[in-house]
Amino acid sequence: MRSSLSVRVADEAGNSPQVIRTNYLKRMSPAAAAEWFAISPQTKAGK
Repeated sequence: MRSSLSVRVADEAGNSPQVIRTNYLKRMSPAAAAEWFAISPQTKAGK
């Protein structure tokens, strides 16, 4: 079943709804998500 949102996102990304589902909508564990969102750029010393 395709929703209009998934078709729109797929079209904007240049993919099919199936590609979006299989490559980008994978469930992550809360720990993996927390690790991902904790990534930040390093700051230069003294700035």
